[in-house]
Amino acid sequence: MSLLRPEVTSLVLGSADLWPALAGSRIFLTGASGFFGCWLLETLLFASDHFEFGVEVVALTRTPDRFLTKAPHLAGHPRVTLWPGDMQDFSFPPGPFSHIIHGAAEVNSDLGLLAGGKRVLELESERFLLISSGAVYGPAAGFISEEHPASPITDYGRAKLQLEQACNPRAVIARCFTFLGPYLSLHSGLAAADFLRDALACRPLKLQGNGETRRSYLYAGDLAIWLWTLLLRGTPGRSYNVGSMDAIPVIELARRIAGPNPVQVLGKEAGSDYLPDTTRARQELDLRQTVDLDEAVARTWNWLGR
Repeated sequence: MSLLRPEVTSLVLGSADLWPALAGSRIFLTGASGFFGCWLLETLLFASDHFEFGVEVVALTRTPDRFLTKAPHLAGHPRVTLWPGDMQDFSFPPGPFSHIIHGAAEVNSDLGLLAGGKRVLELESERFLLISSGAVYGPAAGFISEEHPASPITDYGRAKLQLEQACNPRAVIARCFTFLGPYLSLHSGLAAADFLRDALACRPLKLQGNGETRRSYLYAGDLAIWLWTLLLRGTPGRSYNVGSMDAIPVIELARRIAGPNPVQVLGKEAGSDYLPDTTRARQELDLRQTVDLDEAVARTWNWLGR
């Protein structure tokens, strides 16, 4: 049984024209146990059950048992094979794949991220989606379009950019920004995750800067639909920003999550905005945000049992 909340059903049913293209497909998915991977699996399996089409997913995971603790409803699922292995040296599954989604990001080093990505590239497929990051752009004022020069300032961003270059012209590239929803790890170090964790523990929500830095948050259900659309309809060799264009100061996000808990501003300086311009995805692929921030917060709290 899917762990998706009933309100997410509309996201899958609202994209009914998308799913027939996956009938009879065989998909290799890395990063299956992460935030993105769980949502991709949930939405695909929900859609395949509802629209009654066959699909097989081979999901790479370092620790299948730990993954099943997180998603016990997938144990023995007839459409999902958990393939044990590390991204850098996993053994190749037998048989061909029609689609590959490379979403793994948590490896021992940024060099490992690049090496693991290159290993995934050795597999053949008709369609390939690389889940990259807005970190490839580096600091920028305001909204960032895909035309903005890539100038990453972190090792992670540089590794992602190198992986993009290694994948071109084969891959559709999803440059992902910030998101909110069920399955988000509360220990990821992201601002929204920290706020949720502290609010659950009835602790003050602390901002290291002045709180005026702006972010935008796309709900995880919308994220999954965007990624499936990019896999199936995006142009290979082309990058697409993925995220929301509803900008909000971080202090306002903290206030919406805090409830009765106090919000403490500890710094005086603002950091860099981190905002995607998603005009390309909207115009070329008709992608839209369907869940606003307040609803995304409410659904996440509902998932956490608050």
